[in-house]
Order: sequence, then C-alpha cells, then structure tokens
Amino acid sequence: MKYLRWTGLALSLVGIGFVVSQFAAYADSLGDFRPGIIELLLLAVLTAAYGASNVALAAAWRDLLEYCGSTSDARWAIRVFGVTQLAKYIPGNFFHLASRQTIGMLDGHGAGALLKSAVWEFTAIVTSAVVFAVWLTPLLLHGISNTYASVLFVVALLTISVSAHRYFSPLVMRAMHWYIGFLLLSGLLFYATLQLLTPDTSLLHALPGICGAYIIAWLAGAITPGAPAGIGIREVVMFALLQSVVGQSELLIAIVLSRAITAGGDTLYYFYALAMSETAKPR
Repeated sequence: MKYLRWTGLALSLVGIGFVVSQFAAYADSLGDFRPGIIELLLLAVLTAAYGASNVALAAAWRDLLEYCGSTSDARWAIRVFGVTQLAKYIPGNFFHLASRQTIGMLDGHGAGALLKSAVWEFTAIVTSAVVFAVWLTPLLLHGISNTYASVLFVVALLTISVSAHRYFSPLVMRAMHWYIGFLLLSGLLFYATLQLLTPDTSLLHALPGICGAYIIAWLAGAITPGAPAGIGIREVVMFALLQSVVGQSELLIAIVLSRAITAGGDTLYYFYALAMSETAKPR
C-alpha cells in the first residue's frame, strides 16, 4: 500500500508538471485572460455553490454510517465532514478519512461502523461516478447521439437505484442519490466555468460529454492513492478527454479555475463547519 501511495503521489506531480508545461506552451494566449468584476463575481458564486454541495457528501456519509449500524445527528455529520475535509489535500489522500474515524470514535461511534462506512462511501461514489461515463460516448465514439447516451444514462441510474434499494437498503440508495446529485452539480459547475471563458452556444450540444468528462476525471483523481485531492491526475484526464472539443488555451484556464473553485469551495465549507455549534448530538 505504501508503494501505491508513493506511485500516486509521483503521478500527481507528473500531472502538475504536464499542466505547467502546457501553460508555458500557450503563454501568449493565456495572457489574454483578464477577468472583470462580473466574471469574478460569477466565479465566487460557483465557488460558493461547490462549497454548499459538500453538504450532500456529508448527508450520504450519515446515511451510510446509519446503514453500518451507527446513527448520528445530521448537524454532527455535516460539521465533522466539513472540519476534516481539507485533510484530503495532504499527500496520501487518506488523512481526511483518518481524521473522521478519530473524531467519530471520540464522539461515541464504533470503530467498525466508521470503517465500514468509509468503504461503503468509496464504493458508492465510485459506482455513481462510473455511470456518468455513458455521457462520454458521444465525444469518444462517432455516430452516438447525446439523446441515446442520455437514455442509457437514465437507465443506468434507475438500475443502480433499484439494485441498491432491493439488495442493500433504502439508506444506500439515498446515499447514492446524494452522490449523483453532487457529481452532477460538479460537472455543471465545470461547464459553467467553460462557458464563462467561451460564451458560445455551440458548446451546449456537448454539455453531457463535458459533464461526463469532468466526473470521470474527478473519479480518476479520487481513486489514485497518494494523490492529494486528485491534484494533477484530474487535470491531465480532463485535458486528454476535452482537448478536441474545446480550444486548448480556454480548456487550460478552465481546468485551473475549476481547481480553484473546488479548493475554494472546500475551504468555505470547512469554515462553515468550524463555525457550527459543537452541541450537535454525535449519536
């Protein structure tokens, strides 16, 4: 496992180097980006929206924790999830889970239930994210329409929802719905960032594919051991999937702005959680 973490960290650094090298190659074009007040305000709104979407992740974790045999107050779950969230930016990509495990045990939750909820969290969010790969097919394969891909997407969502309810629990199904909502909003926020840079209605037809590409890139970063918050991995995958769809200079700016939005949103959620009263019942 130690070697996997070091490999993931190395890949993350290589990814960062790749993005920096691309920035150097497109330095002249990138220098033209001068956001005005309106653009900065819109970026702030996108950051706040991403920060608020973290509540969905906390709600999903609470449902999975209950499924694993340990109930908690909603405010407690939101606070604990928030105050541990920034630890994912520490190289290793597991310190947020370790922090959550520690706080949960101190607040009276069983170590086994917390550990199982973390495994379920990883499994459920990965399964939810994989479904969005269907939206990528119009971008990667010629002759596949957005309509056909969207129908397959809905069928896949219904399938995993019914399966989660039937074979596991309504709590697992609800957690997956929270994850799907979070991922969908994340993809839409990236699309909005692109539109901010290239206000062109021609991108609208690629909306499903762009959202799908972002979510698959997010997944690649999330499952890479050692890559802090998927830094470097997510950016390389997004660039590889979308460079033929969007102008490369605009895509690079959007990728960097997207990372700033997610990091800023995580920070906003952290301070919100920090400001929450600690009187919320842990159980």
